[in-house]
Amino acid sequence: MNRFDARLGDILEPVRDIAVAELLETMAKMLDDGHSVTAEPKCRSAEGAVVRSGPLSLPRRRDLMVGSGRHALAREVSVAGHLGFEPITIVEPDGFVCVIAPFAWNAMDLLVEAPAVAWSAAEMLEEDNQGAAATLKSPAAEASGEEKHPPPAAQPYPVAEEVPEESDTNGADRGHTAREPAWLPLRRWYLEWFQSRFSDEAPDLEGALHALEGPVEDPAGWRFTIDLGSAPVEALSDLVLALSATGAARVRIGNAGY
Repeated sequence: MNRFDARLGDILEPVRDIAVAELLETMAKMLDDGHSVTAEPKCRSAEGAVVRSGPLSLPRRRDLMVGSGRHALAREVSVAGHLGFEPITIVEPDGFVCVIAPFAWNAMDLLVEAPAVAWSAAEMLEEDNQGAAATLKSPAAEASGEEKHPPPAAQPYPVAEEVPEESDTNGADRGHTAREPAWLPLRRWYLEWFQSRFSDEAPDLEGALHALEGPVEDPAGWRFTIDLGSAPVEALSDLVLALSATGAARVRIGNAGY
């Protein structure tokens, strides 16, 4: 185990278990009906090459490929509802904050926020952690003996070079804009966990991520949707590490309504 796995496992393993159980049950039903089934195949072109798509040029996996005779069709497995738990706030020594609220393992919403002003750590934790089950410090923060809620970096995002203020045709001032976080650590995380990682817990599955869609920019920041497939909880703790390496200061994991 690495980073937060031991502490996150008790909370997030049941979230994963729901999605994995649904995948295995659907697979078993298809087999019982006499179909051939391939679990979690990579999406490929007619020529057999792995297909890459999206802004980050990433491959993806289907849930199942179900065959009958000469024909095979992709089948995506839906998971109804969410498993509730109190939001978890993770704080890094440099002020990086990650809030994890209830989400579906196969359709996780991720928001990398772009705040207009710098938040204090106290403000960030007060907003998201009222009644929260836990606030976790990284091992580095614990080892350093720093305060539980260290102040954030003075500038949440790397800022592009300043541009002289202008007035548009209506006379409105144009301010400076923040530079988009560097997504390379996130892309590397995805490609690493996209690879097969068989385990004794689910030997019929790949133990891998299925898809990452985004980033899509909106007024709140940059949004992603991630299908964690059958990847273990360790993948999510590594995601927190990758997000902190992008230069972002605050991210939120959790589906709409939480």
